[in-house]
Amino acid sequence: MLISEINYMLNLLFIIFLLSYNLLLNKRQTAMMLLSITALFAILYLFRAFFSISLALALVFLLVFTNFYLFTKKWLLSAILLITVYTMNGFIWFITFDFSQLFWTEPPLVLALINILLTVLFSFLIRHLLNRFNFYEMFDHLVKKYYLFSFILVTGLFIVNAIHFFYPWPTTFGSFYSSLIIFLYSTNSIIFTAFFIRSELSQEQLNHLASQADYYHIQAENLHDFKHDYHNILLSLAIHIKKQENDDALDLIKQQTRYFNDNVFHQNETALLKLGVPPVQGLLKLYMEKLDQYNIPYALVVPDTINYVGIDLIDFIRSFTILLDNAFEASLNVPEPFIQVKLTHLDGHLDVVVENQIDPAVAIDTDRVTKKSFTTKAGHKGRGLGILFKIMDRYDNAEAGIQVDKSKFTASFHIYSL
Repeated sequence: MLISEINYMLNLLFIIFLLSYNLLLNKRQTAMMLLSITALFAILYLFRAFFSISLALALVFLLVFTNFYLFTKKWLLSAILLITVYTMNGFIWFITFDFSQLFWTEPPLVLALINILLTVLFSFLIRHLLNRFNFYEMFDHLVKKYYLFSFILVTGLFIVNAIHFFYPWPTTFGSFYSSLIIFLYSTNSIIFTAFFIRSELSQEQLNHLASQADYYHIQAENLHDFKHDYHNILLSLAIHIKKQENDDALDLIKQQTRYFNDNVFHQNETALLKLGVPPVQGLLKLYMEKLDQYNIPYALVVPDTINYVGIDLIDFIRSFTILLDNAFEASLNVPEPFIQVKLTHLDGHLDVVVENQIDPAVAIDTDRVTKKSFTTKAGHKGRGLGILFKIMDRYDNAEAGIQVDKSKFTASFHIYSL
């Protein structure tokens, strides 16, 4: 009996490891999750006299779901991962230990080895499918939390398992039928959720395309109006010149210059419209207003539309704010300040780069500015950059960097596609 329980726990840990490590969780997160599950199994075994099967099952479900949610912050993904992990482990258990009850009262030890080998095989297969179909990336684009949907999926999984364990099945085939019900529920839940998510993403994409179409339609109308007005302006200007009314012509040019400066979209505003993540867009809007208030020249470069950031949004905002604040503080002490903020998105990779001018006479130690305790603002000594590097270290698909080139300081972080 002890061998079977150890076998079950090891299989569960291996499935979680292979389905999440470097796909969804980094090394530290994976280790914390596996250790917590191991500790729970140890407690359940040592105090098994005080835990019913239903309570033990509920605790395992809760711990696995909670771990996934704490690290991914996605309710629906955590529910699907719980169902996937438990279904894989349960199915392999069914075709080995449960099925062996037809032939042996006590299953032979070799079944434990077969069980482990099947777990390894199925885990690698599922990992390959997750990679090939970019399953996890689908959840990155979801805006809603789907609390109720996630609760229904997990509750349904618990109910079908509770029925399997507590109903007094009179025959072995009845127990097999119950296991089949669990398998059908789990697989149908995963398939339905996958199609549901794809449908939601397709609708969001259609809405996004519709909003873009409206935007370009408005731009086309503005261009048409502009061409008409511009033609009239040129005619008026030509008449003034023909009549040698040079002062009137100059006044007309000055009036139109002021109008365009006040009303036509600035290049930075156009770049801002390409950011499809409202918190990031709002952060940059406030930052641009701040730079305008302090008369600090700047440029915002966003070549392509960006709709997601690839890491936890709070960590992204915090990291981005650190780069922006550093550039602003440095620009206050430079005779000719200039800040360039560039966000590029290519093949799923996101690069965030902030460049600012610095005093060439001030030496900057790139090793010291990334230290946690080094926060001096004067001369751009790296305020908060230590925190930036610490945040990036939490993710296996992200890294930060700094570079000093004569009179220019560049701080950046890069988020790679999983």
